[in-house]
Amino acid sequence: MSGPGRRRRPRETLADFVARILARCEPAESGCLIWPGGTSGGYPHVRWPAGLAELHGGGRADTYAHHVVALHYLGPRPESVRGSSQVVVSRLCGDPRCLRPAHLRYLSQGEAFQGRRSARLTPDQVREIRARLAAGESTGAIAPDYGVSAPAVRKIETGQSWGWLDRNLEGADE
Repeated sequence: MSGPGRRRRPRETLADFVARILARCEPAESGCLIWPGGTSGGYPHVRWPAGLAELHGGGRADTYAHHVVALHYLGPRPESVRGSSQVVVSRLCGDPRCLRPAHLRYLSQGEAFQGRRSARLTPDQVREIRARLAAGESTGAIAPDYGVSAPAVRKIETGQSWGWLDRNLEGADE
């Protein structure tokens, strides 16, 4: 019902929606744009505005924010990448909360998995990371030097990851 005193809100465009998403992100020392909002499975999660949901999944209201940003900056998801029909949005930085458009790529699921595997650290690299953390460096500053995400460095810092390394060596030379 529209009358002389009522105005209809203009329909939000994909560019407007992406700008609104990116405006909420917080810049990190690593160069990432980190999503501070809700996640699903560790990935930024958003709700499509009315009128745009048909762009992804035929009317689904919820989606991953990196899919929206990739759609705007990279174009529609290709049906296949290098012969694989399992195409995913992957991040060069490895941080699942990062939405920086320059960090997003369409890759085959196999390529994305291989990229994660190749970013594994050696015990010596973990010792270097621990030394840098002890010296006061931030996780965001350390992560890019080793091709891992800031959360991966944080897990090393808290012992969630690599906690076993050197545990049995403490006090060994007494």
